[in-house]
Amino acid sequence: TAGGVVELRSERELQFIDITPLVEERVRRSAVRSGLASVQSLHTTAAVIVNEDEPGLRADLARTLERVAPQDVRYQRDELHSRSDVGTDELANGKAPCRAFV
Repeated sequence: TAGGVVELRSERELQFIDITPLVEERVRRSAVRSGLASVQSLHTTAAVIVNEDEPGLRADLARTLERVAPQDVRYQRDELHSRSDVGTDELANGKAPCRAFV
């Protein structure tokens, strides 16, 4: 691939990161004149969305995620002792993939 893999780390549990400048730079450096840029998340607790980077929208999205997958409810995925696929570094983060799905 022309752009390669980029690793981003969030600073907070819920954070919206505008990757538009990064994608534009990767496309520019690739020297590809025609085609598509594909962006995806390789982790279940992150999501790529296409929308405006506007403060009011970010606030609305954060409130929507809290309504749909609130912090203070029990998630079955957090029952680590009942799962066979749990690694030693696994965290109880059941709400994260639910929020990424929304």
